[in-house]
Amino acid sequence: MLSALLREDVVGLRSRSTLVHRPDGPWLRRAAGPDALLLPVAEDGFQCAYAARLPLLRRASDGAELTSYADVLGVLRALAEPEDRAGFDAFAEECRQTLATLRLHADTRAGTAAELTSRHGADPACWTGLDAGLAFDALAARQDHPVYPTGRGRAGLAEHSGVDVVPTLSMRTVGTAADSALHLKVPLATSSLGLRNKRSVKPGTLVDGAVGQRLVQRIVAREPRFRDTILHADETTYAHAGHELLAVLCRRHPAGLADSVVVPMAALLAEAPDGRLVLDHLADRFHDGDTLALLDACLTVLFDATEVLDVKHSHGEEFAVLRGGTHHLRTPATKGHDQPCSVLPVDTWPHPWPRPSAHSGRVTLAGQLCTPKDVLARRVPVRDLRAGDRVVFSLAGAYAWNISHHDFLMHPRPGFHFLSGDAPAL
Repeated sequence: MLSALLREDVVGLRSRSTLVHRPDGPWLRRAAGPDALLLPVAEDGFQCAYAARLPLLRRASDGAELTSYADVLGVLRALAEPEDRAGFDAFAEECRQTLATLRLHADTRAGTAAELTSRHGADPACWTGLDAGLAFDALAARQDHPVYPTGRGRAGLAEHSGVDVVPTLSMRTVGTAADSALHLKVPLATSSLGLRNKRSVKPGTLVDGAVGQRLVQRIVAREPRFRDTILHADETTYAHAGHELLAVLCRRHPAGLADSVVVPMAALLAEAPDGRLVLDHLADRFHDGDTLALLDACLTVLFDATEVLDVKHSHGEEFAVLRGGTHHLRTPATKGHDQPCSVLPVDTWPHPWPRPSAHSGRVTLAGQLCTPKDVLARRVPVRDLRAGDRVVFSLAGAYAWNISHHDFLMHPRPGFHFLSGDAPAL
């Protein structure tokens, strides 16, 4: 929770604090009237420069350590503007509900593991079919959200009679007990990832989703690599009454999955009933225990590549200016994280002038827009980086292009290339 509050700069916890070095490590000091709050931190480098190192805030005046969510949010609420304090109250309620969920998960872990083992066997890598896919959902539901600290909380759920269904990882989606291939997405007057984040279904999204599915199907049909690796769930059947709480989407999974292991990505790092990670079980069965090979197979289609245009040196730091920027890959600027990346060296240099290069060991990767917010990754550890090299950003498939401001300053749009397995290196 503290790391999330720091990342989101709640009451200036990041921007209005000063870094203090102490014998046990760095601390952030945030003035609080005549007093101050101290937060022990460590370098993060993924979503924020720093993350909380210990689960506490320390009051400077008397050294008191605040270790409960109620105490921490209470002192931060006092620093907030009056109109923002209701948000702190709502978040405190989320924390209370999430803490109850965590305790429930702890109390039921052994029983759930025994039930899943009894139904599907001891080795998750051999759990096959769509029924077993829901078992992986059950494991993934016990994982924390990678960004939102109260992701396990479910606000406003209540018991009602109706069709027999099985919960899935998605709060709004249930599997029908009579047909494991049919899932129903329904609006709920509940919240997840924030009490104000209501889980409704807007009618327009149903129409857009069906159009998007037909478009993706046409693309896959003409791309040999995708034609053999991508299966589609049918989401073209839906109904609504013109209201976001009166709608339903019928998701029909493809046939022929009875012998397949159907695993949501969120379950890869979940604990299997034997305590090992699901990822390790799958790697043992499909990649001779090589987890990197398994991840590579999963992530191959989620890459974005760009060229280093120049390397700049300013105030003791090195910056690589890339072709493109946040108008192509918006997620790091939107979410405030550093996009995972790798450098592909290019040995040729066709120009007569010296080749700009970075050798400090850490380089900030910036786009070519005239704004300080055009940053894709900060202080990336690289051995050498030169103008003309390529930088490949992973996990760039979802939202990155769709939410970007494509025509900002009229820069050209990027190319989209679908590479087959035997395609040459970029």
